[in-house]
Amino acid sequence: MQAYHTCRNAPTGRIIRKRFDSSLGTCAPAAVAGAISKVAARRVTARGRGPSFKGARTMETVTQVWERGNRQETGSGKARELRARIDDSLDALARAVDDVRASDTFKAYLDVQAKFHRYSWHNSLLIAMQRPEASQVAGYRKWQELGRQVRKGGKGITIFAPCLWKREVADDTIGVKVEQGIFFKAVYVFDIGQTDGPELPSLDVPDVDAAADALLADLRRVADSRGIRVAFGPLSGGVYGLSKGGAVDIDDTRGTGQQAKTLAHELAHEALHKSKESLATMPERSRSIAELEAEAVAYVVCRHFGLDVEVRASRYIALWDGDSKALRASLERIADTARTMIDDVEAPAARKAVA
Repeated sequence: MQAYHTCRNAPTGRIIRKRFDSSLGTCAPAAVAGAISKVAARRVTARGRGPSFKGARTMETVTQVWERGNRQETGSGKARELRARIDDSLDALARAVDDVRASDTFKAYLDVQAKFHRYSWHNSLLIAMQRPEASQVAGYRKWQELGRQVRKGGKGITIFAPCLWKREVADDTIGVKVEQGIFFKAVYVFDIGQTDGPELPSLDVPDVDAAADALLADLRRVADSRGIRVAFGPLSGGVYGLSKGGAVDIDDTRGTGQQAKTLAHELAHEALHKSKESLATMPERSRSIAELEAEAVAYVVCRHFGLDVEVRASRYIALWDGDSKALRASLERIADTARTMIDDVEAPAARKAVA
């Protein structure tokens, strides 16, 4: 005997219509049962005889289909919930970054930074070779303009400055023509550490103070599962971490919370900017966009697992010229990478729960 009744699907709250089979004492969605009946009918037609399986086996199959559908709906519900949490996190980060950029401290910092020259790669290399600890360099008179004075006896850092030249030469067609070109000459600059005077406006990017031993261990396991070698040790020049394409270096002189945030950042670089797949399918990203994407992924992952990194992440992104508009332009890349990293961290716990 068969009858229909309605009930509510617990994972989704959706009202469904079920067929009750009194001979088996079980029920399944009417649509699924109907589909199985059609399969049985096709087998009858194809074979020219009655169905090759008994009713009990048919209902077992229906039940399996029903349970599998429930698992899929539950899984998709969790995915939607995670995506909603990721979107909320990125909205919060976008607001925090815009707040930093709107602050008077940040504006004063940018005003001062605009007065510093952007040196070429070759001159940057010369500066690093002569004074590895240099952070802000400028010429003698530029420091005076900024209210600071180079200490007496300070040794200048040699770089090469371009200089224009031009001259007039005779020309049979137009009489006189002007030729011009560029030559380079050695000049000297000084690091802020070689000067005295009032402090310049700055924007502090604080380390993450909270401990996060478990998250750090989980992220290291994720790196291992992806074939990425992680090396811990002191790094020079104020570097927190390095992504090398298949390998990551992490400065272990800092707390575990900072190390976890840095490792998430570098793993995001590996996924978004260093993997063969990303290099083959995506155009090369500018350094500022790459740093924005990696830091945003690290922020989302850390926030998901209860590690507060908002102050550092928002200021870091702002210093790389990021804003809410740039974050939204990379939203899908950030969200997908963060979701995958979160799933990879949680995978062992999920398998243990099932077992």
